[in-house]
Amino acid sequence: MYNHDTDPYEWTNLAKDPQYASVKADLARFAPKVNAAELPRTLGAGEQSGVTRKQGAAKRAGKKTGQL
Repeated sequence: MYNHDTDPYEWTNLAKDPQYASVKADLARFAPKVNAAELPRTLGAGEQSGVTRKQGAAKRAGKKTGQL
């Protein structure tokens, strides 16, 4: 929590200041009680399903790895 009028660069976090406890409690009402399920991961360019980044990099470089 920051005061953008007096601290526009957010150097001082006011969340631990007891003066703002009621503001934190009010804002907490809007936070989810349970996290949403994680979305499925997508592969990046050049990645293969079941292959780690390190293994993929080694394969592209022509090196042998333990598991492929």
